[in-house]
Amino acid sequence: AVLPYSALLESANANTPTLDDIFQLSASQQAEFLAYFNAPENQDIAGHRRVYNFLEQHLAGFDYQGKNYTATEAYALKSGNCISLAVLTKALADLAGVQTEFQSIISAPVVSFEQNLMVSSDHVRTFLYDPDFTPEKDKLYFIKPSLVVDYLPSAADITGPRITQQTFIAMFYRNLAADALLAEQYDQALALLKTALQYAPDYSAVINLTAVVHRRMDEMQLAEQFYQYG
Repeated sequence: AVLPYSALLESANANTPTLDDIFQLSASQQAEFLAYFNAPENQDIAGHRRVYNFLEQHLAGFDYQGKNYTATEAYALKSGNCISLAVLTKALADLAGVQTEFQSIISAPVVSFEQNLMVSSDHVRTFLYDPDFTPEKDKLYFIKPSLVVDYLPSAADITGPRITQQTFIAMFYRNLAADALLAEQYDQALALLKTALQYAPDYSAVINLTAVVHRRMDEMQLAEQFYQYG
């Protein structure tokens, strides 16, 4: 299947955040974290544990809000949704040279109704891997040693598939596009979705939202083409 052609999508040129805008912390935030991470008294702690401990201490009382914040915003406001927390976790881990991986969680959907649209939220958690782990000979390992950063984990949650970095980036752009859609900023929404499709052209949630935006713009034929493509 070939992605349907939409002149509206192709020509959408509203400003969209870059990866640096999303994942880069401010200079003062970087300095604060690195001072903790590189402190002599913390050097006996594994790198991924230091990232985890910093998050736990700095974000005590982190306020769950359905807001799509960049790493800088989430760090400063100590707030945001689960994808905002994952963005911040990756930003800190990248500074520390700690590998991250994302995983979707299947849980009871969080649904809201806004402007005649049903909005359903994803749940994502982040793995922090031990950068100094070396497998021992004659031992069988099912998983690499890691720590999990999660928002309000529930015993009823079912772990879903691991998510590539590309798909995770597309998820963030999709969330911003949903915000733009609710604000009736359709060109902005399409520009964000165009970027999301560049990272994950087969991601069904992005394809679906692209159809929704076209439908809101009374482009019914194009909307149907995207629905069918999805």
